[in-house]
Amino acid sequence: MKITGRGLEREYAFNRSYSTGSGRTSKIKTKGLAEVGRMCFADLLSVGQRPVGSNEAHAKAAIDWIARAQDATPNGGVSSTYNVLFMRWGASYPETTGYIIPSMFDYFHTTGDDQYKQRALRMADWKVSVQMESGAFQSGDLDVLPQKPAIFNTGQVLSGLTRAYIETKEHKYKEATERGASRLLECQDTDGAWRRNLSALTTNPVHVYNARTAWALLQAHRITLKEIYLNAAVKNIDWVLTQQQANGWFQNAAFNINEEPPLHTIAYTIEGILECGVYLGSGAYIDAARIMNQYLKSMQNLKSTNKGIRGGVKGSQPCWGGYMRFSYPSWAAKFFVDALLLENRLEIEA
Repeated sequence: MKITGRGLEREYAFNRSYSTGSGRTSKIKTKGLAEVGRMCFADLLSVGQRPVGSNEAHAKAAIDWIARAQDATPNGGVSSTYNVLFMRWGASYPETTGYIIPSMFDYFHTTGDDQYKQRALRMADWKVSVQMESGAFQSGDLDVLPQKPAIFNTGQVLSGLTRAYIETKEHKYKEATERGASRLLECQDTDGAWRRNLSALTTNPVHVYNARTAWALLQAHRITLKEIYLNAAVKNIDWVLTQQQANGWFQNAAFNINEEPPLHTIAYTIEGILECGVYLGSGAYIDAARIMNQYLKSMQNLKSTNKGIRGGVKGSQPCWGGYMRFSYPSWAAKFFVDALLLENRLEIEA
């Protein structure tokens, strides 16, 4: 359970979320230790898997976990994570709040429950209020100081702002989108990659997972019809493909130098596989994603009395793994909901 080197620096923002206003770090709670003990025991004995229910039941549990993560903050943003050991929610996280917005709108349209639309709009309004003067959005959660702009984070917020504009046609969301997209173009190198203003929490000089940032530029193009956004996105994807090896592996997929990439940066980079599967009607691609959903559903705790655990998705399995140890990050729940809703939609269309 020891973390060394880059792992310690990677957890800087995570630990920063649990400091008090006076600068003192919160103490581990006895109940938190007991909860972590139960998690470790279950994972160690491989009894963490639970019977899976319907996609609807699991998606509802995850989206309600996200709602509690939003209610845990004072500003309409979504908390970065729930830490079981400290039994505390982290500060609002601009990046993940941004890309949670489309998930909330999707869930609203799936269920017709207006509370999820209103939650998405509160998130979008908060995003507009914390946009930096340059048009960028900051690295890390709201408590990470000093605030520094980040390319990837900016791209992920744009996906939420563009969706808010599509849903409401309110100009403030479109204006914020254009400011952010223009900033991305200013920082892009001639070969299509981004090497400037990367996250302050990473050390790798370039990241292929900014393919998701290129996707955000295409969404900006969708609402503005500005060809410069489309062209910049194509340039980046063309560069990303130059980083792919013969065996399919991508170089520069990790956060830090001399470090293996975590699963979710790989997923960011190859996310197009499922999209291509939908477009091409490739059952093999789609079925592979459905197998993943079954496993994730078996990892989700639907009955815990701890509101920070019930319906959430752990950062690592087992819970003591090196990524977001003993924690339930908001982005895990967000992408889980997306996957379940997409699977349902594909089954209806099949």
